[in-house]
Amino acid sequence: MACPGRRTIPPPHRTNTVKIKLDENLLSDLKTLLQSAGYEVTDVHEENLSGEADPHVLQAAKQEGRLLMTFDTDFADIRQYP
Repeated sequence: MACPGRRTIPPPHRTNTVKIKLDENLLSDLKTLLQSAGYEVTDVHEENLSGEADPHVLQAAKQEGRLLMTFDTDFADIRQYP
């Protein structure tokens, strides 16, 4: 029961605002799984970035404000990708 004169605050709603771009070396099932969990997911295939150089793929993810998920070990080189 609400108290007279007191404002009730609705419970916080959980929203997944993380935007993700999947590299070409990840399974398409992962995209479906992440989307069903509420994440906004794109992949390099739908954006015609398949086969593009790593810096180009990373730049596209940055411009869109997306986390890039990949198994590409080239991205582990912190000298090239700080």
